[in-house]
Amino acid sequence: MIVWYMEKQQNSLVESISIKNAELYLDAVSEFRTLYTSEVVNKLKNSNVPITHNYHERADAIPLPATLSMLLAQRIGQRSSGTKVRLYSPFPFPWRKEDRGLQDNFSQSAWKFFQKTPESAYFSFDIIGDSRVLRYAVADQMRADCVECHNNHQDTPKTDWKTGDVRGILEVSLPIGDFQQQAKENLKGFIWLIIGVSFSGLLTLLLLIGRLKFNYQQSQDKLNIEIEQGKLVQIKVLEANEDLQHTLIKLRQTQESLVEKETMAALGSMVAGIAHEINTPIGICVTASSVLEEETQDIIAHTKKGKLTRLMLESYTKTSLDSGKIITHNLQRACELVESFKQVAVDQTSHERRIFNINAYLKAIVNSLRPQTKRHVKEVIIDCPEALTIDSFPGALSQVITNLITNSVKYGFDGITDGIISIKVTEEADYLTIHYQDDGKGIAEDLHKKIFEPFYTTGRNSGGSGLGLHIIYNIIGQLFKGTIVCHDGKGDGVIFEIRLPFNESLEIKTSEES
Repeated sequence: MIVWYMEKQQNSLVESISIKNAELYLDAVSEFRTLYTSEVVNKLKNSNVPITHNYHERADAIPLPATLSMLLAQRIGQRSSGTKVRLYSPFPFPWRKEDRGLQDNFSQSAWKFFQKTPESAYFSFDIIGDSRVLRYAVADQMRADCVECHNNHQDTPKTDWKTGDVRGILEVSLPIGDFQQQAKENLKGFIWLIIGVSFSGLLTLLLLIGRLKFNYQQSQDKLNIEIEQGKLVQIKVLEANEDLQHTLIKLRQTQESLVEKETMAALGSMVAGIAHEINTPIGICVTASSVLEEETQDIIAHTKKGKLTRLMLESYTKTSLDSGKIITHNLQRACELVESFKQVAVDQTSHERRIFNINAYLKAIVNSLRPQTKRHVKEVIIDCPEALTIDSFPGALSQVITNLITNSVKYGFDGITDGIISIKVTEEADYLTIHYQDDGKGIAEDLHKKIFEPFYTTGRNSGGSGLGLHIIYNIIGQLFKGTIVCHDGKGDGVIFEIRLPFNESLEIKTSEES
């Protein structure tokens, strides 16, 4: 099958090459004819030099272009065994009638073909004698510089020629039998070469397979030994992995416990601060009440004795009003502290979800932290749309803001009494941005990523656990699926840029929904 296919492809290649050779052959003859006409004949038309087909009979004459072209083709054909070139026409001059007409079926078919498509070539492969021959023909079209001569010649068979008319056929016959035979011989040699290479390859393959079998058996034996050894190693690895799993579980439990303790410690610190803060307004209320009680007892005593004067009554009235105002103001202050602490403390311990106003909630957080911040923070600026309401986890947000403010107080404002904290909340298309900034001591740039690692702290000696920012990082990343990035402040201080995307953990609510 392969040999048949290769022989078929070879014959096709031989035919293609033969057609190309014939095309080049006729192109060369046509080009010579054109060159001879333009460079010799046309320049001698107005001279006394005769241009004729029987130029060899006259010493002063030169041949016609067609005559010289055929003579050149014959000379080339003598050097190429069997190659013949003919120029023939159904309208031959008298001296060409014997060998230049349409003499066979090929020439007649070619003439009909060129009447329709003179720009294409016409060819066929025929058997002539014992040899296969390519007959390749092209149309010989009338050139502009030949029309006058052909129409006015005294022996012309046709006097109405026009430029582009097919006046004849230029044909070359190329024997390709010898070429095909040589190609077959080459193919046979190539086939024997393939057989030899295939046999050598097969022998090599058999030797290689034998060697591979031997190596495979050795490798299999070695592999079995390694598998047995690997099983022992695997058992040890599984045991070690089990120990590591137990250790990891304990570490996670320990970390969760530490995080919980840190949260409760922060809450405890807040309780202590609130208790201390409430003590002041309550003390003032007690003092004001004591003063009012003494004044009341004094008025009652003077009334019983009948010595109550108008001046005494007016003084008592003024003292009562002032004491009432003092008591009312301080009780309201204590009420605000308790209310802020109560809401923030409940949110931090319950982790429940609810709808709340961010602006009001941030103020409640800041108010609950006032006992811790009043010695170091001059002002906490909250820039948040007053109507911004969300459905989320207020306890988680409280933990984030509380830890950030606590960190600023402990480390950023250490030794500072007039610090400023800014909390700006903006609503973007797909997320909520919380921009937290203080003007404290700042954080070194090489620590911007380390500060979120668990147990990393620069205040170990002052009681820092290193979990505050780690808790923030986990809440933002795991609960809200958001991000937190630390930057240097403009000048002094630090900036924390928090992005909380709108998702199942955080939804914006309109005033109607809330």
